Amino acid sequence: MSNKEKHSEVAEDEQALEADFVSQKLGDELDEALLEEGEAPTMESLMQDLAAMRETSNELDDKYMRAKAETDNARRISVKEVEKARKFALESFAKELLQVKDSLDQAAQVDLSSNVTEQLIEQMSEGLSLTLKQLDSVFERFKIEVVAPEAGDSLDPELHQAMTRQPSEEVDTNNIVSTLQTGYTLNGRLLRPAMVIVSSGS
Repeated sequence: MSNKEKHSEVAEDEQALEADFVSQKLGDELDEALLEEGEAPTMESLMQDLAAMRETSNELDDKYMRAKAETDNARRISVKEVEKARKFALESFAKELLQVKDSLDQAAQVDLSSNVTEQLIEQMSEGLSLTLKQLDSVFERFKIEVVAPEAGDSLDPELHQAMTRQPSEEVDTNNIVSTLQTGYTLNGRLLRPAMVIVSSGS
């Protein structure tokens, strides 16, 4: 072996030793870093972490299903309450109307086929007046208001329904001449428009 070949072999050995030294040094530094941060995760610790995550996931799934069940129950109860409210919404109003019905029944039982006297007519008139007051009281309690325009009032398409037109010297064109049938509103919402006659002018 020549000196040149020997020199080349020594150089290669030195390079290999240097590479081993650098690798060893890096390995030592990595081990020190892991020791500073804690031990490197093992397969057992990874499996434990996975089991913990699965348990957390199961707990969240359980909470979600419970919350969903509670929401569904609340929705069902709400629907039942709405149906019940809709079904019995008129119960209070109907009870009030029963008193009016009783008064009308009493008036209907009066025998008008014979012995009709002025006193009886007066009693009937008073009874009818009291019955109308009862009905007005019920309407007032339940916010039912009468729509009864007077002659000369402007036609309001939202409250009035023009049934016909007639000439009038006293009332301006398209204003109300007279009311054929009163209308009603419930809490400001139209139940029935007032039926009116409208002026077509002179």
